[in-house]
Amino acid sequence: MTTTPPKVNLDDSPLPTVLADVNVLTLDNPDTNDTDDEYDLAWLNDSDGSDDMDDCCDIEDEDKVASDLLKDPVEQACTTANKVFSANQDTGTPWKRTTHRVKEFQKSDHIKEHLLEELGPTNTVPRADIVQWVSSDYEHLATEDRISEFLRDSGEYRTRDKRWIIIPKKPRLENRLYGPICELWNAILEYFKPPGIALTRTAFDTAQVALKHHCELHTSSPDISIEASGPSFTLAPGAMIGFSNLAAFADGKLDKEAKHLQDHMLQMGKYARQMFIQQPNRMFVRCLIITEHRARLFHFDRSGVQYSPLFNYHDRPSVFIRLVLGLSSTDESLVGLDKSFQWVTGPQGVKIGGILETVRDDKSVIRYDLDMKEDIFNRTSIRGRGTVCWPVKDRETGERFLVKDYWMSEGRTPEYELLEEVKNTPGLCHMISHEEGRAETKNFRGDPSSLKKGQFHNRKSIRITIKFYGTSVDNFRSPEEMLAALRDAIRAHQSLYSMGILHRDITYSNVLIGIKGFESEDGERGVIIDLDMAIKNRRPVLDICKDFRTGTLMFQSIMITKFFQDNQNPSTQTSSTVPHPAQDYLDDLESFFWLFVFLLFIYKPNGEKAPTCHFHETIWGFENERLSYLQKSGFLMNPVTLSDAEESIDPDWHPACFQLFLNFHDFLRRVHYAKQKGIKKRKAPLSDGTVPNRYTDLLDDVNKDYGSIVAFFDEALAKLKEAATADPLIESLDDVNSAPSSPVARVESEGRMQTQRKPRTRSLHKGSPLLALSLTERTPKRKLEGRNSDTESDKSDPEESPTRRPMPKRICLPEPSGLSQDDTVEDEADIESDL
Repeated sequence: MTTTPPKVNLDDSPLPTVLADVNVLTLDNPDTNDTDDEYDLAWLNDSDGSDDMDDCCDIEDEDKVASDLLKDPVEQACTTANKVFSANQDTGTPWKRTTHRVKEFQKSDHIKEHLLEELGPTNTVPRADIVQWVSSDYEHLATEDRISEFLRDSGEYRTRDKRWIIIPKKPRLENRLYGPICELWNAILEYFKPPGIALTRTAFDTAQVALKHHCELHTSSPDISIEASGPSFTLAPGAMIGFSNLAAFADGKLDKEAKHLQDHMLQMGKYARQMFIQQPNRMFVRCLIITEHRARLFHFDRSGVQYSPLFNYHDRPSVFIRLVLGLSSTDESLVGLDKSFQWVTGPQGVKIGGILETVRDDKSVIRYDLDMKEDIFNRTSIRGRGTVCWPVKDRETGERFLVKDYWMSEGRTPEYELLEEVKNTPGLCHMISHEEGRAETKNFRGDPSSLKKGQFHNRKSIRITIKFYGTSVDNFRSPEEMLAALRDAIRAHQSLYSMGILHRDITYSNVLIGIKGFESEDGERGVIIDLDMAIKNRRPVLDICKDFRTGTLMFQSIMITKFFQDNQNPSTQTSSTVPHPAQDYLDDLESFFWLFVFLLFIYKPNGEKAPTCHFHETIWGFENERLSYLQKSGFLMNPVTLSDAEESIDPDWHPACFQLFLNFHDFLRRVHYAKQKGIKKRKAPLSDGTVPNRYTDLLDDVNKDYGSIVAFFDEALAKLKEAATADPLIESLDDVNSAPSSPVARVESEGRMQTQRKPRTRSLHKGSPLLALSLTERTPKRKLEGRNSDTESDKSDPEESPTRRPMPKRICLPEPSGLSQDDTVEDEADIESDL
């Protein structure tokens, strides 16, 4: 039988006092609002010669207002910030897919589809003259005299014919090129013998060698691989060669196929992607396409891809020699590696530790040891932020930190500036130090002056060291721990918004469980991290929509997923003249809801995975860019959802958790209805060209909305605490047999039950030794297969299906884990534009 959920009347619900009627402009902080027109007008109106009694009343009223504001300054500031957001932001940043969203079980063609959208078609990709490129980067590796000696004396080059002797003139198959190219490559390395090159760099024919992808389910095989050893290269145990120990690679092609530029870009891009993933300190990757007559250089970095025109390497042997030496260089920065991080390796090149060098807050240099008990998190797309999170320890104190590297689009507000603003705010991560000026993608590229406007977006490398918190929220071990983390994270989100900052990337990896336990009252039972997608409310209008951005589609709001719906099905677009609405605080609150849904239905109360059921397929559908909008809309608006949820939730969840779901669901159902109804009702532009947010009226109750959601969590946590502290009574067999079989049924019958029964939750009771453990130590995180990975080869596990595949734990921060972020559509390939 379908149970009708209890209705939640937000207007009548017992919530904290909200200062909705206070004219916030009368007490604005100048730093928050530069103009105060309403305040000035009110001041003039009061100066009209009224009597002293009226003045006295006005003073009393003002004192009362000020007193009310002091009771909750966050709500006051939140109202002010919200007015600014609503006044000047109506249009959202376009979204696109990236390979960070690729699932390990998907086919090669699907990866190419994502990669093409991420990098762009070749007619939009910049190219550079190879001579200019090589002369700037590799000219110092070999003098002209030395090159002339090699061409004359080595026996590899016939000067009269201007041709490399070993390269066949008319091969029938491309594989006839692989061996000769390797021999020529190694001959060049042997002759010029850069320091250490003989032992650390070798070209191999790997066309038939399966190089494992990071997910380990799939493999791919560059035709020629340049094996490397050194501080930045490692090997998996038992492996001889892999993407983790390549300096560069090349593919052989027949000259008649050289015109297939886009196919080659995507093929090389898939190999380069694996190098970025398996060499987390990679800053760029360079590689070659080589035919029997010509060659082409590809360059991949966090701004995308660049390529050279085809050039005849027989006619230009000096260029080819310097390319070989540059791509094989023992100077790791020259082959694209960040030397501030180095691995410590054991026998056979297996990593046993790592050392990371950065700066303290006073800019003095410090070296941290990599915490090998934790996983490194890195984004799996090429273009975009390229975020890498390194868990480290102070050598002297043993204190743990998290060092985050990412590539910021030029023109955006650096994350360290935002973190400085929110410093010491409960529930928001605390920055220890930051490092800028590390590198820029424009300095890796050839002939930047020749690039067309809009063809290239520069990115800057930023490094931030933050305090180490607990594991990500998907590693919860009890209902209390999970609910408390989400509750405090939502309150922290309100604090962040009150400072004029909207997060825009709420995912389970960006909400961490506090290290003090769920009974702490410091407001940090849950901590929000990762502000590199955040925007400020005073962002210039011209900066909006500079470029596409990314995020985690699984948890994005319905209005955001509509971007994908319209991109996939142009016929469903709202209107060619009505752009998509800007992201607002309600979108982020909705992201918290989808995160809660994921945790509540995919997991058991003790944090273990729940048995797979049909309802899980609905939730996994939220990840599909073609279906997410329809799936989520149906989840909120279709009454069948609640009955399906009742049947599917693990029975060990306490009824209070399901009641929280019902309350949250009802709240967002009405928000979605209002947004859908007003999506086409854009407001008229103001005199300066800005367009007020079309949902201004809906956004007016910002503090009431936050208060409602927090109240839902507080109510559930109170019931869990009551159940955990109650004396458990032994149930009779009749009680067990007659007990309601689902959380919904228990919600209805809870008030009628006369016998106090032991709750079916895995909550920890006071006095339990496990409680002390939960407040001090973390259990090892669950290791699950990753869901976001490259799938170069088309072989997949026959027993796995996309809809039933377990979600991976993103190796995020402290004890990371990871859903595919779209980039997530990460988090955004180019100027991860803010709204």
